[in-house]
Amino acid sequence: MAKFRNNETKILLATNIIARGIDVRNACFVMNVGPPKVSEKEGDIDLDIYLHRVGRTGRHNDKGLALTFVQKNEMTRLVEGIKKIHKIEIVEMQDPIKLTDEVFECIKWNGE
Repeated sequence: MAKFRNNETKILLATNIIARGIDVRNACFVMNVGPPKVSEKEGDIDLDIYLHRVGRTGRHNDKGLALTFVQKNEMTRLVEGIKKIHKIEIVEMQDPIKLTDEVFECIKWNGE
């Protein structure tokens, strides 16, 4: 964590436990491998934790990008939940080349 804060490393890998308690100013890109669940047994997506995770990027008027890998059956629940809470439009990115461009652009936004 100290190396990340001191710009000695550009990548911070965190579990859900640490992600809840850290304040990171310059995160330009957050990637989730699956959305957080209320419980693995039930499989319900925990929107509060998800929004907290992706809220690590784009803080303090900086631009940011959040990418979440989800299974098809999770997509609708996640997207509709976020739309309802924030009243925003969400666009599914179809082109992997465009995704790569977006990630690189995100890094440029933050002075790299």
